[in-house]
Parts: sequence; C-alpha cells; structure tokens
Amino acid sequence: MRNLKKHAAKGLVAAMAISSILGGCGTTAKESTSESISGSSTEKKEVAVEDMPVVQVVASNGAMTDNTPAVQEKVNEILAKEAGVQVNITWLGWGAYKDQMNLMLTGEGEADLIMLAGFSLPSLVDSGQLYDFTDLYEKNASVFTDAVDSAYLASGEVNGRRYAVPCNNNFSGEACVIVNRQMADELGFDLSDEEKIWSLDEIHDMAAAAVEKYPDIYGVVPQSGSTFLTSYTWDTLADGSAVGVVEDCGKSGKVVSITECEDYLNLARTMRTWYQEGLIMQDVVSNTETLWAFVPSGKAFCGFNNGGYPNGTFTEDSKYYTLSLMKNCALSSSTMKYAIAGNSQNPEAAFEVLKELYGNAEIENLLCWGIEGENYVLDDQGRATLPDGVTSESNTYTVGTVNPWVLPNMHLTYDNSTTVSGFYKLLEEYDENAEKSPCLGCTFDSTPVADEYAACVNVMSKYLQPILCGAVDTDESLEAFKAELKTAGEEKVIAEKQKQLDAFLSE
Repeated sequence: MRNLKKHAAKGLVAAMAISSILGGCGTTAKESTSESISGSSTEKKEVAVEDMPVVQVVASNGAMTDNTPAVQEKVNEILAKEAGVQVNITWLGWGAYKDQMNLMLTGEGEADLIMLAGFSLPSLVDSGQLYDFTDLYEKNASVFTDAVDSAYLASGEVNGRRYAVPCNNNFSGEACVIVNRQMADELGFDLSDEEKIWSLDEIHDMAAAAVEKYPDIYGVVPQSGSTFLTSYTWDTLADGSAVGVVEDCGKSGKVVSITECEDYLNLARTMRTWYQEGLIMQDVVSNTETLWAFVPSGKAFCGFNNGGYPNGTFTEDSKYYTLSLMKNCALSSSTMKYAIAGNSQNPEAAFEVLKELYGNAEIENLLCWGIEGENYVLDDQGRATLPDGVTSESNTYTVGTVNPWVLPNMHLTYDNSTTVSGFYKLLEEYDENAEKSPCLGCTFDSTPVADEYAACVNVMSKYLQPILCGAVDTDESLEAFKAELKTAGEEKVIAEKQKQLDAFLSE
C-alpha cells in the first residue's frame, strides 16, 4: 500500500465575490428524447428544450470560473438527452457563500439544487429550508450507494428522512501546514518524510528562518481571511459554529465548551506568541485572501489549512509541501453535501440533476476541468493537463486544479497531471486508514435550544477565530469569550448536545 497523507487543497478557500451568476439555458439543442421527471418512470417522450424545467444550481468555489457559460452549454446538451432538464449554474465565492445562501434559502425560488458547507442540516430541516426527497431517493438509491460509502450517506438524513447527499470527495481530513517548496528547498529543510507528524515548534523554527532570509514575506498566513483552521482535533457533531465540542477526535465522549478545549487553548496561545514575534501577518484580522494567494506565489512561507488528500501522489512540480499536524480523522462534520432547497420551484427536476451529478462522468468532468482543448487536454496517462499556451494564471476554468472537492462526485473525474495515475484509489485508501470519530454520523439538532444556540453562535463569530489567529490578547479575550457564552446560554446548549450524543452512542 502506498504511503498516505494529504494534498492541501481541502481547506475552505478564499473570500471571493460571486464568481458568476449565469442566466439562460445556454444550449442550442432544439429537442430531446428524455425520461419523464418522476425519478422512477422509464417512459420516453419528446420535450422541446424551451419547455424543459430549468434547475438553479448553486455551489461555492474558489477557482477561476469565467468559462462557466461554455461549460454550462455542454452540460445542458447532455442533460437534455439524459434527463430532460436544463441548469443555470451559480458559483459563490467562499467569502460571500453563507450570507448569499441564507438569502437564497429564504427567497422565492432563487435556488433549487444547492451545495451545503458549514450549515446545520437539522436546523435547515426544522426551518423548512430543505426539501424531503426520500421517496425519489429510494427509487434511485443505487446511483448514490454506488458512489458514496453507506457509512457516510447517513449524514444526509434527519429523523430517517433524506434531505441531502454527501459529496464523494474524501471523508477524512486533518490540520496541516502548506509550505512554499522553493523557499524550503533553498533553506535546506528536508520535508520528504510523508508519514511525519510535525510539531508547532518545528513549524515555528522554519517560519522564523524563512522570515530572516526573506524579510519581505509573511512567515505564516491563515487558511482564509482571519480563519486559521476550520477544524482541528475536536468533533463538533456537524455543528459548523462549534458550540460545544468533543475532544480527541470525538473519543472523549464528553461535550465541552471550546473555551475549555485544551487543543484550542494551546493553539491560540501559540499563535499569540507567533503574532507578537511578527511571524503572522500583522493585518490578519482584515485579511480577505486565502493562503493560496500567498504561499505558492512566494508572498508567504507557509499557511495553515485543513487537508484531506493522500500524500505521495503529487509530483515535484507542486509549488508547495504539505506537512501534517495530526493523523487524518473522519469527523461527524467531515463532509459537504448537496441538497434541494425547500423553496425550489422544480424539486423533481432538481433531483434528476442530482442523479446525473453523482453518476455521469461526462458532466462531472465538464464541471471539474472545463472545455477540452481550451481549459485542459489529456496526457498520455489520461490525466488532465494544461493545453499548449495556457498557464494556470490564464486558464479560464480551474475548478479541477483548485477545488474539485466542491463537486458532488469528483471520483468520476480525470486525474490531475500533477498527481500519479490512480489518485482516487489512493484517496479511498486514505479514508479507509483514517481514525474514525465515535461521533461519526451524529448530527446535532439545535431546535430544542434554538434561542440559546443562536445567541451562542453570535458570540462564537465574535471571538473564535480572532483569538485563534493571535491578533488579540489570548487570556483577556478568553475571559470575555467565556462570560458572553455563559450569558448566551452555552451550558444549556452543551447539555442538549451531550444528551443527543449519549443517545447516539447508546445505539
């Protein structure tokens, strides 16, 4: 078995504005023979393109997507033949994603098929913002069970009903550090050990040496904006706001406040020291870029990230090294999901698109790599690479190189030319060898403590990441953090989360 670790492009990337909001069907086809939109019928009928339902697909992305109109046109040609539907594709940048998605979920049919990341599934279900497609799913279950391991499919259910399907990317991940390869090599650092777990002290010493040699760079940058890590060694029970966590990758079985979590406290205090030493960018609180804007370009030596790809699979052409801070672990909050909006105007048509996104390799490759000959070509090993005359900077569609994991089923896509052939097999092995949180599959439902939870979320957004990035006095801010969480009702939320976890574990 090949040595395993991860590629760093798994972290939540960059604050970007909406990359593209596309109107129209984008296809020149006139008519098509397709299945009726029922999820079960095999009856064929002629449907003119202009009469086909149009599904609004909304997902987040940190890549260049200027060529999406051409991609959408090709996708719609396939969908017209295979499913009798059309799509409009909207890419939201990560910085705008959550606010924009909240607006769409409460609006009038602005979104049909949506990507969820960092949302509480039970909370969305309780508020009626997601569509229950259990019956459609059960008639077509093999499309999804062929793609996604059953252990993870359960994360899309609430009270035994199906509201989402997890993305088939990777289901385990870790905290890691992305290091500029050229600088590390020039400094003589040996970063070749793919199995090594690196300490924060080792990262500190390398960053300090880099800043001394290259005084115009940042030593350490955050993952995106002022966010250092979106997750670490604690399990949140799929609660993106981390109001109450379970330490040691869920193995402690006890829900505690993040302000009492040892790894959070240690990391925060360490980052405060680094910040005071000048290793961390001093304007981190107002930063709007991701580490990918700094590290590969040589503007920074390293940056924190959440990784989830096997190591030993990327070629030396890579501009960075990936260093593990922990062994990969599958947490309850490990996966992104695709769901149908509760206010969808075309839920059955949206489900038809969902099926194609999980089972149609041609569509997934278009969404991943763009237009063949324009955005990519295949090398002699069948891997996607840049066409002659196209650079990574000039390419008009880069989802496959930046964040293919935003797609429903990236396992259907071509390997990247920067990876060895068989990358996805290695990714499966990476997940198989991961530590699995005992909480895996437990999704916190905040409904019984809705008011207290909402108040705590507001407090978390005020303190969680600013403390972690080192820009504020750690102990002083922690005291305020604790006091405001207590006032907000954190104890009640933690008690309810513990109650739900105990019930889950007892089963």
